[in-house]
Parts: sequence; C-alpha cells; structure tokens
Amino acid sequence: MKKNLQLLLIAAFLPAILQAQITIQADQIQLIGNFGVQSRDTLPDATILPGSTGEQTWDFTALKDDVRDSLTFLETGQTPYSSLFPTANIAANFNNAAYIYLEKSDDFLRTHGSYGTLNYSGFEVTAAYRFNPPQTLINFPMELNNTSSEAVVSTIVVPGSALMQSVDSIRLVTRTQRTVSVDAFGTLTTPTGTYETLRTTELESSIDSVFALSSGIWFPAISGTVPDTIIFYNWWTNQNGLGFPVVQLEAKDDGTIDQAIWLNNFVSSVNDGKQLLEFS
Repeated sequence: MKKNLQLLLIAAFLPAILQAQITIQADQIQLIGNFGVQSRDTLPDATILPGSTGEQTWDFTALKDDVRDSLTFLETGQTPYSSLFPTANIAANFNNAAYIYLEKSDDFLRTHGSYGTLNYSGFEVTAAYRFNPPQTLINFPMELNNTSSEAVVSTIVVPGSALMQSVDSIRLVTRTQRTVSVDAFGTLTTPTGTYETLRTTELESSIDSVFALSSGIWFPAISGTVPDTIIFYNWWTNQNGLGFPVVQLEAKDDGTIDQAIWLNNFVSSVNDGKQLLEFS
C-alpha cells in the first residue's frame, strides 16, 4: 500500500517537474520590432552565483542597475550597414552607437558582427567587427543537456591614427574556442519578474593578435601565446519572444564574478507593443 501511494504521488507531480524543463524553439524567438533595456551590475552581490547543475532555483533580486544599454531590433534593410553582413536577417541598434547583425533560422540564432563606435582598450573607434564563422547564440531546439563547441575568429580593422599609431591600419584578431553546455534549469527571479529558464555555461578561451599595415604590407606586431579564459552563465527563457538572456554572469576562470547583465525592461512587437516588464 505504501509503495502504491508513493507511485501515485510521483505520477501526480511528474507533469509539473517535466514542465519546468522548458525547451526553446526557433518560433518562440521573435526579435524584429522588440525593444529591450539591459542593466549592468558592475559589482554583483555575494548572493548572485550560478549555482550547480540540474534543477535549481535562483534568487537574483539583489541585482543592481548601475549602467543601462538599449537594444532595438530591426529588419536589416532598415540599417545603414546591412551590405557588410549580407546573410544576416536581423539587426539590433545598440545604444544608438552601433548596429549588431544577426542571422536566425530554424536551427540557430547567431551573430555575424557589428558596425559602429566601439570602445577598445580606452580608445573609441568606428569600424566593422566581424565573426568568422558567425558566433552561435542558440542552437534550436535548446534543451537540457545540449552541448556544442566551435572555433571563432573575430576581426576589427581601424586606422592607425585612431589608436595613435604611425602605421596605415591596425588589425586586431581574436581566436576563440567556445564550449557551451545547457546544464541547468529552473525558476529565476530578478528585480523585474520570475521566469522558467534554461542555463548555459559557456567556456571561452581566446588569444589576441595585432597586425600593422605599412606600405601595403601586413606585419605581425603582437601575438599572444597564453589564452585568456572567461566563463559566461546565461539564463534563457521561451517567454515573450526573447532572443537574449534574462541574466548573464561573466566570471573569471577561478569562478570570481566580474559583472552581471540583466533584463531591466522589454517591449514585444508580438504582444501588441505592450510593455511586458517594467522596473522603477
């Protein structure tokens, strides 16, 4: 009798347990026409931790609103630099300073790069930042225990004068090896709301190189040999057509959390333009 009762209880609660393990499908990500505000917490509270793998509950209500960034999602044809990224089909205006170019299909959401004014090591430069191949943000369907890896090369070319160098141009190249695991799921609470989420852990190891153009010839200037390792923890949801994480933690390879980026406000075109989240 006791055994039968246990089986009945398991059967009663199993649907709720399975429901918490969400799956994110391509048709649940509807970006064009959306507007989002992301806040950066530059010194996260000690309670803001990724936790372990598997089923979790995260209370991130202590996140702070130190710096804000805005993202407006557009058709690529509505932007001035779409010809530089011809296979992208979504663009995002970032802080009215840069355009980010994305490609979405039934299999993935990935970024090709950006064009705009960027801050690089204290210098403001206006140039194209390219990924080759494009860097993957989501593989669809996103499910618990999915894993993937990729090697990406990012490049930016700027006039030497922009970096106070006496050469024609500077080419900055970063070679990155990425490993991504969907390794946790559960309820995440932030200052703006509560979400059912999947968490990814992304390990990125990068090596930077610098090349200089002088008299029509590219010369190697600086070449790194020791990889710089960063860990990103991203919490994704299938609510409201979001195509960017509800929360992202950036950590050193020793686990120290450097900063947190979180969704402060969001307006969705697929919900009659109504403001879905608001934080005062």
